[in-house]
Amino acid sequence: MRRARPLLALSVALLAGALLAPVARSLGGGGSTTAPAAGPGAARLAATVEAAPPEATLRAIATFGGAMPTAGQVEALRAVGLTVQPLEHLPMALLAGTPAQLAEVVSAGLAADVYPDEQIDWHWTKSNQTMTADLAQELGFTGKGVTVAVVDSGIDATHDDLADHVVHNVKLVGGEYANQHPTPEPDDANYVVIPFEEGPYDNSDIGSGHGTHVAGIIAADGTTTPEQTGVAPDAELVGYSIGEVAFTTAVVSAYDHILDNPDWSIDVVNNSWGNSYHYFDPEHPINVATKAVADTGVVVVFSAGNNGDGDTEATLNPWSQAPWIISVASGTVSGERSSFSSNGFEIDNMQPLPLEEGEDGVRHRRFEGDRVGFMAPDVTAPGSDIESSATPTGAYAGPTEPGGTTSASGTSMSGPHIAGAAAVLLEANPELTPAQVRTALTATARPMKDGTPYWRAGYGYADLKAAVDLVRKPSWAQALEQAQRKADARVLADRDWKVLASDYWSWDASPLSLGGRPDSRAFEVAVPANAQGVKLTVTYPTAQGIANVSTYDLVVTDGAGEPVEVEVHHSGSAGTSSVLVDLRETKAAPGTWNVDVVADLHASDPDTLDSDSINGRRIELQAATLVAQARKTVKTGPTFVPGPQATLYFQPDGGSGLPSPEGCDSEEAPTGGLNTSKVDGLGCEAGFVGYAVNYGAGIPASFTSPALKEDRTFGGDGSLLLHLVGPGSGGFLDWKVESVDPDGESAVLASGTVESVVSAPAAATVEAPITMAPFTVPKGHAVRFSFTLSAVANSGIRLLFGEGYESAVTLTTGSLR
Repeated sequence: MRRARPLLALSVALLAGALLAPVARSLGGGGSTTAPAAGPGAARLAATVEAAPPEATLRAIATFGGAMPTAGQVEALRAVGLTVQPLEHLPMALLAGTPAQLAEVVSAGLAADVYPDEQIDWHWTKSNQTMTADLAQELGFTGKGVTVAVVDSGIDATHDDLADHVVHNVKLVGGEYANQHPTPEPDDANYVVIPFEEGPYDNSDIGSGHGTHVAGIIAADGTTTPEQTGVAPDAELVGYSIGEVAFTTAVVSAYDHILDNPDWSIDVVNNSWGNSYHYFDPEHPINVATKAVADTGVVVVFSAGNNGDGDTEATLNPWSQAPWIISVASGTVSGERSSFSSNGFEIDNMQPLPLEEGEDGVRHRRFEGDRVGFMAPDVTAPGSDIESSATPTGAYAGPTEPGGTTSASGTSMSGPHIAGAAAVLLEANPELTPAQVRTALTATARPMKDGTPYWRAGYGYADLKAAVDLVRKPSWAQALEQAQRKADARVLADRDWKVLASDYWSWDASPLSLGGRPDSRAFEVAVPANAQGVKLTVTYPTAQGIANVSTYDLVVTDGAGEPVEVEVHHSGSAGTSSVLVDLRETKAAPGTWNVDVVADLHASDPDTLDSDSINGRRIELQAATLVAQARKTVKTGPTFVPGPQATLYFQPDGGSGLPSPEGCDSEEAPTGGLNTSKVDGLGCEAGFVGYAVNYGAGIPASFTSPALKEDRTFGGDGSLLLHLVGPGSGGFLDWKVESVDPDGESAVLASGTVESVVSAPAAATVEAPITMAPFTVPKGHAVRFSFTLSAVANSGIRLLFGEGYESAVTLTTGSLR
């Protein structure tokens, strides 16, 4: 039986964190003495102070080397004029003050380190069947008796699908957002961030809708419609609203509040947010906070991030890397990887150990031997085009009518699928530890239908029914270990190379580098005589959404001092450059190789880049020595034999509004038919696409064929041809192919994302490739193709189709063998 739901809260203050501009990743730190700090943030202090106005009020998180701050340490911090809030259960304190005051904390050694208040990103971009959650529910496992906390923008607990099982709803704010000025007085209750849950409302998601959408994926109970049932519809929910524009001070306060309320019996925490890639830092306040909660037996889930950019390496959310976390990549509802989902390292034998300080601010660690590394997602779950709960107050996921739903894409959506799965597993076997919950999911994951490897999709697509069956075996603990060994062997065999050893270096980026200085560095790599390959990967800061103005090259000299001819692969906008030297084809001498990382052009400012920089403010180099192996790929299904391509043209079905400027019939969103031939005499039609219609109103562009006269199989490569009109704008496009039976019931067969779709100021034809795993549409069923375009900049983008405008989708036909 569910507990009675207490009065839920909504802050009347302004958005938590919304008034604070992003600052550098970390300010300097120090030990317990007055010696200047030498922690990972200390090198950033001078540039941070220089970039911020002297009168600015900045927020930060002070750490104390793993110990709770003493009364004397708190008083010393307040003595320099800072507002200080020591946390109750985490070894840190929240600070607010001027750049000079924070600098004094570092120079006087008043804390072990000081991390700035970082802005975090929400990881945006019929899923239960895809991960067999429906089969687990048929067995009676629905998350009953398990409580899931959602650390996010909040939850609209008035939503019918959530109302009777949101048991707590907390919004974290600071008193200054209610016109209360921070003061350093010890007894002042005006803390930098405070939790409270007293108020007359039960919707804490007042400006985003992100958290409500996430909560619905976890535990919507289908009150509005059975199709909107979450993975764990009987789980209870605790909402932690950390602000529609969220910062790390609110996050650690939420985790401190979780530790302060053990009677809330929280079992799982979902985190659908993150930041730009950098190597694992166990001392970062977020990692300290999540480990403290995980150590109490709570399962902590993180989304892997949305910076995948195809096959680009090293874009993983840094807070999803910790070994106590379940890191979740995104897949389509048809079983392939979502193109936006963030990746790890292609060559990875690394372990989650801190880098060691070296000379000139360079940190380093060496890893010997071959193993499954940690720099990758753990598992994949549905994240493309996910329909879930929405709120009238949602600016991004919504707004909708009360009790409505909307569609969204991103690892923000895949993460809560696994949080719900964790709740189901804990109901099926309450004795599971957090590590065993992760193992149950990774050991039973299915290989991806499109063959996506471990470093991009983890162990594969989650199979909740298989995981439930595994943890219910009589000797389930031993069964978990055996299944994980088999899964490890599978992913290690699905590679062209084994790892002999790898080195990893990291150093802070300088504000500007032209012609190779000052960010160019030289490193030595030991290449043994039995090595057959060397892989080098460098990551560096760059801004999202614009052309990459940073270029780093790699210059290599072998053990005999001879130059090694290399082909450097640049990722484009993601900030990575990589080289693979195949020593079976290149006559290069073993021994000590020299690797120069050359900053040909670096024109970003790492002191102002924050969540807008895909690879943070650091430059990092991985060098791995390899031996070749014969790849053993697990077959995931029948082989698709491609045949001819079929172009399906969008056909008008008659608009209802005034004619468009082009003289076409118009309607709110484009809908119509699909036909393999152009049908004249129907005229042309225009309909709006983009965020306002496709997401805000929840209406996709949708086109349906007549019933097929015979079974047809499609797969492989295809393309889109869209005739768009409107002011210049861009965004990603989510598409899906469904089969529609004679009763109108539909099933998703394939889906995916086109990363960048741009319409020119005038009419323009946009062409984009699409790829899909094979599927068959039965005789008598229709084919439906639909898409949504995320462009937000304007609501004037229109799709034209019909006579004179050959908008269409091209699919490859074929057969399965």
